Amino acid sequence: MRQSKRPLVSIVMPAFNTEYEMLHEAVRSILNQTYSNWELIIVDDNSTKYNDFSFLDKLRDKRIRLYHNEEQRGCTYSINKGISLARGKYIARLDSDDIALPRRLEIQVGYLERHPDISILSCRAKKFGKNNKINMVVPNKQESFRTALLFNNIITHSSVMFRKNIFEKDNRCYDESFRNAQDYELWTRIVENGGRMYQLHKCLVMYRVYDGQISSKGHNSEQIRCASRVRKKLIGKYFNPSKKDILCHEALNDNVIEDVTREDINRWIVKMLKINKKNGYFRQHYLKLAVAFRYMHFIRNKRMSGDLGFAFRFFGPELLQVAAIMFYRKIVNYKYDILWKIKGKEQNII
Repeated sequence: MRQSKRPLVSIVMPAFNTEYEMLHEAVRSILNQTYSNWELIIVDDNSTKYNDFSFLDKLRDKRIRLYHNEEQRGCTYSINKGISLARGKYIARLDSDDIALPRRLEIQVGYLERHPDISILSCRAKKFGKNNKINMVVPNKQESFRTALLFNNIITHSSVMFRKNIFEKDNRCYDESFRNAQDYELWTRIVENGGRMYQLHKCLVMYRVYDGQISSKGHNSEQIRCASRVRKKLIGKYFNPSKKDILCHEALNDNVIEDVTREDINRWIVKMLKINKKNGYFRQHYLKLAVAFRYMHFIRNKRMSGDLGFAFRFFGPELLQVAAIMFYRKIVNYKYDILWKIKGKEQNII
């Protein structure tokens, strides 16, 4: 397929007080793409520092378009603005402090062209900075995505490419009442309305982890509160949770909750599984798999003795699958760590 016939991709990059070196790296990573039929839309949310974008003029690349908000409106507004200005068939997201590896656009565009049933396409992302792990390995079944989203956002925002036409249905866009976790809220809404997700098992994005970013500010951050709102809405739709149940669900997601016990959490899990078995909202195996993964992660972090007996009674086969996924993830991390050392962070390592 000749590149001139490929569809236009719009990369939407919101920016607010992004350090110059980080922003330069993000922009360079787009300029270095093997796929060239793109436009880069940068929306500056009225930055109060690091607000000199003159380096973009020096690049003299007409594919790069810069817009400024007249006042600070938040990241969600900036993303929606960028999408509304996009001319591409596909929208790719990249935060202003992350890096796209050279073949990212080429591979994702090719996959979406071959699979018109996929609405949202993600890939693996390699963390760098304070954390060098690969993001979660997701089994590519729609029920896996649906059930995993009951607990947390399993997709790195900067790894996503989706069809612009999904935003033209029912005026769908990012919900601006969510200043953070806006991607999590949107994925759940799209999947709940029949949209299909897929994760490429290739590492195409580098996700920067550092103290200044929103997601590193601890359990009391707005990021955590917004994600909790998404979870509360989802479980409220299916499982009729009490206030105590909601606290238990948050505890399973590593939020610090003082008012629940291990027995409370066990009762909540049994309640979810019983309600789902009766009503068939999700395939029971995939729900048990998602719960088993969070439960084992919870036990490991909290170091609560005695929980393994409960886990084996309720998640026998699923525990084995969780162990296999976690083992595979360690192998993948080890593989990419070696490749990173050999080829360097901005080389294509797939």
